[in-house]
Amino acid sequence: MWDWLAFGAAPRPGDRAPDVVYGDGDRLHDTLRGPWHTLLLFDGAAPTAEGYRNLRAIANQVFRRYGERIRSHIVVPRGARPRELADYDDSVLLDPGGRLHERSGAGSECLYLIRPDGHVGCRSQPATFDPLLGCPPRILRG
Repeated sequence: MWDWLAFGAAPRPGDRAPDVVYGDGDRLHDTLRGPWHTLLLFDGAAPTAEGYRNLRAIANQVFRRYGERIRSHIVVPRGARPRELADYDDSVLLDPGGRLHERSGAGSECLYLIRPDGHVGCRSQPATFDPLLGCPPRILRG
């Protein structure tokens, strides 16, 4: 129940993504900077191998459908890349203090699509590919 309430209070579509400091002093707004959309994929506070497989599958689906228009990042609540993502070639953001998870209401699996202007385009809990298809078409125009 807490996870659902925290996600409900987190940034919504149209809100500016928070400028959270995570990892070794990285800033979310620096990570978002660019002419592309950014997909943040969270496995939550209690990550699992199954959850990481799901997030990888979503990132792969997004790349096949949208190519370079969307850059995906799996966000992990630890200070090192998990063994389950050792062979994952795309970006893994380390969030050992949990600040990015907390500000995103990511106590459980969820995703955020951030527009190039730094605002949330859409979000979903749990993390699945289908809600991205429901984003307004203008958000994902290439």
